[in-house]
Amino acid sequence: MNIKPSVIVFGLIMLLMFWGYWGDYSYAIANFFIGEATKEQVEKAGTWGDSFGAFNALISTIGFITVLATLLLQARSIKDQANDLHRQRFEATFFELLRVMRGLREEVLFQHSKDYVASRKEKKGTSSLVPITTGIKRKGIDAISHANQEFVHWLIKLGRANNPTIEDMINTYMRRIHSTYEATLAPYFRIIYTILYRIKTDPIIPEADKRYYANLLRSQMTTFEITLMGINALAPVAKDFSELVTHFRMLKYLPDNLCEGDWRDFTNPKLSRPATDHVQL
Repeated sequence: MNIKPSVIVFGLIMLLMFWGYWGDYSYAIANFFIGEATKEQVEKAGTWGDSFGAFNALISTIGFITVLATLLLQARSIKDQANDLHRQRFEATFFELLRVMRGLREEVLFQHSKDYVASRKEKKGTSSLVPITTGIKRKGIDAISHANQEFVHWLIKLGRANNPTIEDMINTYMRRIHSTYEATLAPYFRIIYTILYRIKTDPIIPEADKRYYANLLRSQMTTFEITLMGINALAPVAKDFSELVTHFRMLKYLPDNLCEGDWRDFTNPKLSRPATDHVQL
């Protein structure tokens, strides 16, 4: 049974009040119940009452411990309330950032390059086999999907599609994707960075819950988004983005047949970004 601290405090206050009242009016109370008492009777009663000194000390000690325990319980309750309030604020901010992320994702633009279109025509051998929509400026998730498509295309042209090096990934991304569409891609990846950074650096949320929030973020992203996010995180413009992606293993569930290579070791905390930043393809 849980007794509220306020009830314990109230009981102790009432006990102290009764104790004080008894000390002041004990002689009158005795006369009320047993009639006029002689001095000898009072002295004997006093001697008998003194025998309760050790008991009184015990009661005082118990009372002190009870008050101390009550204060500790109140402190713990206040801390728990503060943690609950912090979690509520954290979740409100987290879901608001998810909303912003979805909005920025809808603003991402991408249009296949002329080199890509020409390469596709050369591969097909005739322009009639090339989709008419190749040159359309795409937006949102569709834009990210086609950006990934062109990215893989140039890795294939390098002969590295099945086993690209990290340098291949970075330089292809920087030259073919980032350099042209940084204006819309950068804010999108930056909000993902902000979400992961806030999760990792929160001083109160338990680590298991941090993993849950990171997984929730990942669940909002398509395979193509996660792929480009991983490549963007390796690029020199991303600073410590790779540490966050690695810490939360954001690439863990990518399909094995999607751009296989040593970049999938991105889930390994020992992975570091290569020193080579500007290798021309």
